[in-house]
Amino acid sequence: MKTIQLVLTTEDAALEQKIKILEERCEKLDLSFPCVLEAVALTIPTKQFIEILLMYTDDKIHEIEQAEKTKSFWNKFKKTK
Repeated sequence: MKTIQLVLTTEDAALEQKIKILEERCEKLDLSFPCVLEAVALTIPTKQFIEILLMYTDDKIHEIEQAEKTKSFWNKFKKTK
């Protein structure tokens, strides 16, 4: 797990503010916020956490696969014109 990308799926102002504060604190310490998130994630190896992480990873991979299929379809479609 090289990078953890934090994605907000809802418009949660309080959560966004909390993230901003944590990013600023990391910046003051010359730390990368994603690296801190990764380090924390690696220290929480509970089954539930791993299942949630794998579920979101599966969703993301599926999303990328669908985008590739769509891209491939349109490339084939363009070649037949």
